[in-house]
Amino acid sequence: MGMRHRYLAAFKAADKDHSGTLTRDELKTVLLERNIPLSEIDNLMDQLDINGDGIISLGEYKLALGISTQPMDQWKLLFEELDTNKSGEIEVQELAAFLKEANMESLIPTLTDWMEDYDTNNDGKLQYKEFLGFVATLDD
Repeated sequence: MGMRHRYLAAFKAADKDHSGTLTRDELKTVLLERNIPLSEIDNLMDQLDINGDGIISLGEYKLALGISTQPMDQWKLLFEELDTNKSGEIEVQELAAFLKEANMESLIPTLTDWMEDYDTNNDGKLQYKEFLGFVATLDD
């Protein structure tokens, strides 16, 4: 059995409620079962919960462990391209300009909802970590 398969099996085993995500409580159970100090839970949540919403999706888990099928270097370049003012954050106006330039203006009305879905700190902008939360959904 390959390493990727083992990691995926470990996720599935930890997902006690079969929701396709890991909660802090499920992670705590895994730590207790493996005699790992509970003091590690915050560190693990920081590493695995990429978008910071308090839940670890399968996509986030794969990204964090380096077993994702997503081309991360290309996603980083896209983030940098979308961040036209080089603030380190993507704003709705930047996304709207990108969609307009790509002749995808029909998607502009959905931007606010999309931003709300991935803007986990609710500041109206996407930081790279939040952007990766979106990328993670593509690999669930």
